[in-house]
Amino acid sequence: MRRLLCVGLCILLLSVAGGGIAGGAESCAFPYQTTDATGTEVTIPADPDRIVTLTPSAAQTMWEIDAFDEVVGTSMYASYLPGAEEKQVISAEADQAMVEQIVDLEPTLVLVPNASHDPAVVGQLRGLSIPTIVFAEQSTLEEITEQTERIGRLTGNCAAGELRATQLRATIAAMEGATEDLERPRGLNSFYGYSSGAETFTDDIMHTAGVSNLAAARFTGWQQLSEEVVVTDDPEWLIAPADSPIPDTPAYQSTTAARAGQVIYLDTNELQQPAPRAVNATGAVLAAVHPAAHQELLAGGPWYPIAEPPRFEASSFERHDEGVTVTVRPRAQVAAVRVTPSWGAQVTSTRPDANGSHVLEIPSDTAASGGQLQIELQGPDGLTSVRVMSMEDAPDEPPAEQSQDRMLLVAAIIPAIAAPLIWMLLRRR
Repeated sequence: MRRLLCVGLCILLLSVAGGGIAGGAESCAFPYQTTDATGTEVTIPADPDRIVTLTPSAAQTMWEIDAFDEVVGTSMYASYLPGAEEKQVISAEADQAMVEQIVDLEPTLVLVPNASHDPAVVGQLRGLSIPTIVFAEQSTLEEITEQTERIGRLTGNCAAGELRATQLRATIAAMEGATEDLERPRGLNSFYGYSSGAETFTDDIMHTAGVSNLAAARFTGWQQLSEEVVVTDDPEWLIAPADSPIPDTPAYQSTTAARAGQVIYLDTNELQQPAPRAVNATGAVLAAVHPAAHQELLAGGPWYPIAEPPRFEASSFERHDEGVTVTVRPRAQVAAVRVTPSWGAQVTSTRPDANGSHVLEIPSDTAASGGQLQIELQGPDGLTSVRVMSMEDAPDEPPAEQSQDRMLLVAAIIPAIAAPLIWMLLRRR
């Protein structure tokens, strides 16, 4: 049954990734009006291309939808992301200093976490007419998925956000199917003496991975655990971020988990941040606690685990009499590049040219303004990334011709300017 579920989800995922995004992307228009977690109605006037993420989870999400190049500033806790060293770190003790750092970046959108946002900072940014979105707390993996899709919409990366959300939902559903009939051993999350109770996404990670969270029966949110509770509940598994060792105390060391060596250390950025890579933490717990179910899950579909997705290095296109020529260069080798025009059939390339670019010809005599191109990269492991380009962005003539025309214009202007100057100099002699 679980194998059939995984296969079914795989077919669903591939069908959505292959052709179900372009229609939704057509509604990705600006100005866009939305209401954030504070109840404030925010208008984003145009597709933002200078984004400040004050939360590492938002930065991670931007990276996972292959839009990190639009980020100009982020928090210090996003430094683990490749390329983060090129971004401005927003960190200041005084509210005014933080606002000044943000304003200096000339952002067109600021994404703020609800857990640590300062109303004074948010108020000042809004007073300067900078669109600022405050997010609600994420307490489940589904809410993380919804936030991924929402960030895609807010930043004008609708198709990429929808695609990654589809992959996350398929992954979560497959994990839930793999563990629904299994016995759930007792588990406890440890973070410097604190633990995650009910209504936290960490609790949902444990539940989805087939573990019964002992803290969820005792409290909601995050609380410090007394060692008496640790001894009484006696967890069979202890789960902790890699940089937070299990306390070396008699209470913790006496647990079944410690005595059996059943301690799971996870990537801190995957376990602690409500962002797409939380499914990787879920999978790691599942692999340790239920290895047979995990192996079956791995055989079921290309979406798990959420690995490094294929990324765009560059993409461009130009119109001509016969249709459109699309040039796509991935950052690394991909299995295929697919281009689906809103007016015609999909075209696929599996072989790059000598420069590593895929050149695809989209035949059409109706490639008019208003149409769209959905460009999809398929990685070697089946994971895909997608972006949508509007025909309105196409140059009126090939770049080479534009460059040649500019050179001819410059060649004509320079003599026109130089001739009088030379004549004046000659008269002075």
